[in-house]
Formats: sequence, structure tokens, C-alpha cells
Amino acid sequence: MSLRIQVLAALAAVLVTIFILELVRGKKLREEYSILWVVAAALMLVLAIWKESLFAISRFLGVHNANSLLFFLGFIFVMIYLVHLSMKVSLLTENSKTYSQHIGLLEAELEEMRKKGSGEGRSAGRVEG
Repeated sequence: MSLRIQVLAALAAVLVTIFILELVRGKKLREEYSILWVVAAALMLVLAIWKESLFAISRFLGVHNANSLLFFLGFIFVMIYLVHLSMKVSLLTENSKTYSQHIGLLEAELEEMRKKGSGEGRSAGRVEG
């Protein structure tokens, strides 16, 4: 890995961290989601600065090309994160369905109360008149 690539990777990791922190500060990203991205950026920074660590991990796992290992780890990270987001979307979909049904029941109950209220008002008006 050349010095230029190391510098670019370290700069990218720092920029990702700054970007994530700005999203959190602007309340566009919740802290619970930012932690994963900051950890990934920190790992990227460590691997960029300490390139021997990537080669050591590659040798330990029996991977001949360190770049292949890096892409594989990135792919695994993205897949795990996609599963996590799919679980969140499923939960939000179920909550949305439940809340919609609850609102429908409340609207029906409110309409029934309005009908009873207007019926009582008419009969009361006739008695007075």
C-alpha cells in the first residue's frame, strides 16, 4: 500500500467521522446509528495508518491479498447493517399499521359520540321550543 493511498484512506476516515458527527449535531442522525459509523471510520483509520495490521490479519486468515480482505470486511459490514436497517423498517411498518388501526377506531368512536351529541341537542331543542 503506497503512502498516497494511506493518506487518502486516513483522510477519508477523518472526513467520514466529521460528517457523521455533523449529522448527529444537526439532529439528522440519531446517536445509536452514529456509533457504528464512527467505529467503522476509526477502524478504517487504524488500518490506514498501521498498514501492517491488515497484512497480519490477512496472513492469519490465510487470505493472499490484503485488499480482498478489506473489501470482504466492508461487504460484511454493509450486509450486517442492511439486516439491522431491515429489522428497524419492519418494526416501524408494524407500528405504523397498529397506530393507523388505533386512529381509525378512535375516529369511529368520535364520530359515534358526535352523532349522539347532535341527536341529544335536537331533542333538547324540541323540548325547549
